[in-house]
Amino acid sequence: MPEHLSTNTTENKNFQKLAELFPQIVNGEYSYMRLEAGAGFMPLSVEWIGDNQLSIMHTYTQNGDLMYDPMIVMEVDREAKTANAVEFQQSNPPLYQRIEDGIGHSIDGNGRESVIKDLQRQINDFSSDWFNNIAQQGYMPERANAEINGDDVRINFDKDGKPIMPEAETTEQQGDKDTDILFMPDPAIGFSERDLYGYTRADMLPLTVDTAYDLYMQDNTIYLLFNDNSEEMVFDSSEINNHKGIFGIDRDEWLKSEAYADLVVLLEGSFNSRLLYVGLQGSYLRNEANENSDIDIMVIIDDLSINDLELYKKAVGSNGNSDKAYGFICGKAELANWNPYEICHLTHTTKDYYGKLLDFVPKHTKEDERNFIKMSLNNLYHGLCHGYIHSASNENKEKLPFAYKSVFFILQNIYFMKTGVFVQTKNELLSCLSDDDLKVFAKALEIGKSNDYDFEEAFTILFSWCKNTIIKI
Repeated sequence: MPEHLSTNTTENKNFQKLAELFPQIVNGEYSYMRLEAGAGFMPLSVEWIGDNQLSIMHTYTQNGDLMYDPMIVMEVDREAKTANAVEFQQSNPPLYQRIEDGIGHSIDGNGRESVIKDLQRQINDFSSDWFNNIAQQGYMPERANAEINGDDVRINFDKDGKPIMPEAETTEQQGDKDTDILFMPDPAIGFSERDLYGYTRADMLPLTVDTAYDLYMQDNTIYLLFNDNSEEMVFDSSEINNHKGIFGIDRDEWLKSEAYADLVVLLEGSFNSRLLYVGLQGSYLRNEANENSDIDIMVIIDDLSINDLELYKKAVGSNGNSDKAYGFICGKAELANWNPYEICHLTHTTKDYYGKLLDFVPKHTKEDERNFIKMSLNNLYHGLCHGYIHSASNENKEKLPFAYKSVFFILQNIYFMKTGVFVQTKNELLSCLSDDDLKVFAKALEIGKSNDYDFEEAFTILFSWCKNTIIKI
């Protein structure tokens, strides 16, 4: 039998050991699994990286840093039933090794690199012994990630290692999943910072160190988050002080905590049966919030008065988010007679949290939708011309990013008018655009991140797009 087809090589044996140790990982049922073996043993994590590479790692923390002891990446061929090492890393003493085109490269803690021709064989042999040790140490699964109905779902395990499958959600529950939080636990950090850091589990809400400490001292379960998409539960406050990354609290834990003062409860206490509706809008709804984002809330009150505005102000202030809470508060009768131009955009960019918005808004037509786009373009055009003539150049440069913000909302509605699909997020919309629409929106995203931009170029792009779109619409 040719050597590459042999089932008795180290590569084949390693594949077989992986399949025995982590069958749901190797067969693709789980994309990630964390295992524990009790006191004295480091946690073990196994995770797919792309389609054919599998990372296996022992981890611990030292001075707040995540340490590997070791981490090995195997290239897995399910058809040939082989697992070949392509990367090895340990944190103390520092060592990083990789295999490229069959040649091994080893880099020590001083940055010195050496070439080791048979490095892959050495790591494969080490992996074989390591997997044997893991098999004897009694590791049991603690949690895993699996794709269920297109969603990345977290699965927990009982003490016997049996999976506790999450209950199936109804369509209504799935629709409400992203709207059950009006206030994040820490306004200083948002989902975008968490994702950029390298942690993307949807139901983990990010925290900075001060909020993590405060919530931990209030007997909440807090996690240290790491940029390899893993987390560790905090058992002592010193772990928070030593951790150099970010922290998290589970969504359900936050909702049940004493620190979470539900805005609806506060508003019901102020308005009783006159509270008709609460909805969420803006960047928190789109999962694009950062530490500077406002919390956009829509509230409908029966027979709104000036005194009600004071009550609303106090309710939001008692929640601790008065400097962040913005949005739209309105009386029932006023909204029923609102300009129908704005209703299409309003209903598509507001998620029901309490009550149903469609019960309170007037009907609108396709022509109303077109007129909303025209009105928005007209206002933008007028503002650009007026500012360019009457404002100093430095003021224009400061104001132009705010003018560019309206491009997102206008393009949302133009795309909806053309296709019947209302795209909610900026990233999704970016992938749907072309030509001048794509050019102006890309520029909007660019200058929204930095004040260091070419004003004349950015102004020309926005003015030309606005002018041409008015004519076309």
